[in-house]
Amino acid sequence: MEKVMMYQPKLETMPREALQEYQLNLFRKQMAYVYERTPFYRRKFDEAGIRPEQIKNSEDLRRIPFTVKEELRQSQEKYPPFGDFHCISQEQGVRVFQTTGTTGIQCL
Repeated sequence: MEKVMMYQPKLETMPREALQEYQLNLFRKQMAYVYERTPFYRRKFDEAGIRPEQIKNSEDLRRIPFTVKEELRQSQEKYPPFGDFHCISQEQGVRVFQTTGTTGIQCL
């Protein structure tokens, strides 16, 4: 018999419904985290009329607006140098990475 390797056995063998609820709870926590700590996402969610506590099931995910690169660029221009979409203060940052991206326009 072949030995099955599992990284997180409890999670990997969870019934589908329990796994979906687990994933939804993690998502709610992440959404609440960014909502509380970033003006960018708070504004974005408020404009879409969605708050973290309103996410009750996977269907509610459709109400969450997408974020596109241009929005992040605009945020960096309006609130230099890092925009208003980060979750920590500048002093708490350890590393800053930069890329030219696929458009050739510089992004942090």
